Amino acid sequence: MNSKMLANFTTAATKKTSAVPVISLATVTKDLFKAFSDYRQACETEKTRRECIKAEKDIVIERIRNEKEILSTYLRETFRERNLVLEKILSSLDRALNENNTEVACKAMEQIEGVIRNSPLREIREIMNQVNDPGVKDIEI
Repeated sequence: MNSKMLANFTTAATKKTSAVPVISLATVTKDLFKAFSDYRQACETEKTRRECIKAEKDIVIERIRNEKEILSTYLRETFRERNLVLEKILSSLDRALNENNTEVACKAMEQIEGVIRNSPLREIREIMNQVNDPGVKDIEI
């Protein structure tokens, strides 16, 4: 290669490289550390969000368990009480029928009707409203 060709090549190479932006190592390093820092921050934020979601899930599950226990206790006790009342009324009805006492038999039938008419399932909505009301301290069952 002669010196004129070398000079033309060098000039052409210089012209071509001047069109390419020059990025310093410091800028690249700075941008790389910034991206890494942003990535770490995003990871921490997402980790915190996952922990909050898990905590909220645990709270909701515990609340559902508590509501289930309240409903179970309410239904068990209410039906036990109703059973006792109905047994006493039916016993009175049997005595009245054995004694041909129509007045007592009619009263016993009215009492049975009253017990059956008042379904404990209707009261569940009121109890659940009390359970979910933060102002209610005690629920009487």
